Amino acid sequence: MDITEHIINDLVSVERDKEIIFSFVKDLLNTNTLEDIAWCICKNAIAKLGFVDCVVYFVDKKKGVLYQQAAHGPKNPVAKEIICKITIPFGKGIVGSVADSGEAVIINDTSDDERYILDDNYRLSEIAVPIYVGDEVIGVIDSEHPDKNFFTQYHLQMLKDIAQFSSGRIEHALALEKLNHYQNKLESLVQERTIELINRNDQLLNFNFVLSHDLKQSVRSISNFSELIQKEIKQKGTVNPGFLDIVISSSKELYGILNKLFEFQHAQDSPYENEKVNLFDLIKQVQNNIGNLLKERNAQINCKVNHSFWSSRIGIFIILKNLIENGIKYNESKNPIINVSWTENEDSIIIDVEDNGIGIPIEDQPKIFGLFNRLETNQSGSGIGLSIVKNVCEKLNAKISIKNSIPGEGTTFSVCLPKK
Repeated sequence: MDITEHIINDLVSVERDKEIIFSFVKDLLNTNTLEDIAWCICKNAIAKLGFVDCVVYFVDKKKGVLYQQAAHGPKNPVAKEIICKITIPFGKGIVGSVADSGEAVIINDTSDDERYILDDNYRLSEIAVPIYVGDEVIGVIDSEHPDKNFFTQYHLQMLKDIAQFSSGRIEHALALEKLNHYQNKLESLVQERTIELINRNDQLLNFNFVLSHDLKQSVRSISNFSELIQKEIKQKGTVNPGFLDIVISSSKELYGILNKLFEFQHAQDSPYENEKVNLFDLIKQVQNNIGNLLKERNAQINCKVNHSFWSSRIGIFIILKNLIENGIKYNESKNPIINVSWTENEDSIIIDVEDNGIGIPIEDQPKIFGLFNRLETNQSGSGIGLSIVKNVCEKLNAKISIKNSIPGEGTTFSVCLPKK
């Protein structure tokens, strides 16, 4: 073959390679994932260009390695299967060094290069080209050949072109990956928020019930008996003490409901920050907060534990306050007694609040934590306190349960908090 034939053959070969690269670029436009792009490089470019071997690596930043995403040649016997997958530490081997330096290399004799890492077979030539997205190396195209001095600058330029054409599509795939991640996260948040809104809507319906019934009833009582008092003053010049008692009682009941509604909303919106909490100190704060109730009912709170743990101070305060108030209000004893105790295991802290109140019948226990659910008793109450406790427990990833309850003898509530 004379020199003219060589030149013609080279020109034909160059034109054929250009067509292969052009066809590869068109195929790239149909890829949307890193995996699809890697296989497109191997199947639609490298294989058609006549390389006997190729592996496309991508960088895993978290693990600090490069992993094999696609292959051509003996590493890929069928379809999109890679046999004997390996990972290469970032900066190690020829591939890892190229990823680290960002510089393409041709190794004419791998037997003279101590960086060479044996994969499926020993080969004497290797070429490796980094794939950039912006200024960052995110992968490497690596090819080996059994003969020494096989790869040329022409091969190097072809692989660089393939890497450059792939770069834009990889950037697109990474953007889609992030978009899908954020979309999935958003959908999850929307679902969580939807459930939360449904629960809030149910609570608002209950609020409407209370506002249309309990509050109106208290206001109506105040209004009606105020009118009776006004008439008595005009007609007799005196006031029936019983009428005044009803007005005062209804006013207190109205105040109590409004106060609990405010407390419920506050419990919904409060930030529950993790901090060191001392149980004994919190019980003292509760005693100070409900001092008037303790005096009115001649009630006593017993707490001999002096343990500290990590949780939300405001959250635990709200839980204890409402459980203790509940145990005193729903109590027919002349001397209501509340015992607060503590146990712990490897994973949890358990706080028990025991009262000597009226107890909760078994049939009422499943619904006792619902908003505005009240027992059929002679005791007054808003039916909000235990709902507040349950709400706060959920925010603290804690669980509230009835440990035991005997009608006429009392109830023990158990709050199980995760250790932090």
